[in-house]
Amino acid sequence: MQSNARACWGLILPFLLWVDSPLSADPNQPSESLPTIRPKIPFVSDRPLGETVAAIGRQSGLGVLLDPVLAKQIVPFQSQDLPFWTVLDQLAAQSDARVVIREQGRRIELVPGRSTGGAARVVGPIRILPTEIRSRLGLQDTASRYELLLEVACEPRFPLFRIDSHPRVLRAIASNGKAVQSPATNSRINLEGATATLTIPLEGVTREMVRLSEIEAEFRLTAANEWLTFDFTTAKRDGATPAQAGIALGMRQSRKQGTAWVIDFDYSRPEGEPAFESFEMQQLAPEWTLIRERDNAAFRPAERDFTEAGRGYRDRIRFDLEMLQLEAIPTTGWKLQARVSGPIREFPVRFRLENIPLP
Repeated sequence: MQSNARACWGLILPFLLWVDSPLSADPNQPSESLPTIRPKIPFVSDRPLGETVAAIGRQSGLGVLLDPVLAKQIVPFQSQDLPFWTVLDQLAAQSDARVVIREQGRRIELVPGRSTGGAARVVGPIRILPTEIRSRLGLQDTASRYELLLEVACEPRFPLFRIDSHPRVLRAIASNGKAVQSPATNSRINLEGATATLTIPLEGVTREMVRLSEIEAEFRLTAANEWLTFDFTTAKRDGATPAQAGIALGMRQSRKQGTAWVIDFDYSRPEGEPAFESFEMQQLAPEWTLIRERDNAAFRPAERDFTEAGRGYRDRIRFDLEMLQLEAIPTTGWKLQARVSGPIREFPVRFRLENIPLP
């Protein structure tokens, strides 16, 4: 079974967002655990927007797409020490554009049309954007129920595994001074990209409540702060590469089986990482690539079996020799590369919103 894809998210005008979490105590400083990219753009009065966006893309390593309509627009802009998302939001505000995040965070765009809700506030590599208040009427009990939706995005360069689907509300006060309740839940979303839509259910909202004066809540993000790479030569039929950050990956056996090239690996991770359910285990599996060195052509395994083995894991991958146009296991000209997440942690993210209008 192939491992799941993974990776390390409109703010209405009257919203005020504040975030205070172990990711960063100061919204203008990068997270110590999940560091942010800080593009440095010197001031040039006549620089086209297309050149600025290209510079941000080069420095960040994250592809930022720009609508061709905006490319030649002259936008005086500079940035010396601001997080990636803040730079994009400020650039969008100055160019009558808005930031759009698509394909689970893998596609970041600047498109024409100013955001009616203004820019999101940013903490390190995380962008939190309240987008909607939903109202529902129960047909059986005629009770009104409300939900606050949040769009959360992370710079798409971290191993990201899961996030709470419903942030835990610590405090919610309406404009009339009454408390608003939110039922406690413990459900989580397994991430296949760098974005998620979170929902905060609200109970006890009445007609006298014009807005939520304050709501403070937090969610947990399961993530790692880096990807690690392990390289193996095809000439070596067994052995381990040096461990990295407490993570070990060693080739147990390499053999030909019919027309298949079968390789077994032993894989272990540090103690103390968050527990994963059996259905989540594939998220921990290495991402394998076989590289033909003469042209850098890349091939993925045709099949794999990733299973628990004692306190670690066993990973068996298979390549089709006929598809690779090989008669035997190669000894030169090829290399095998594995990408695995660094040590995994739970990051609590606490935030507070103010003056949220109620429908």
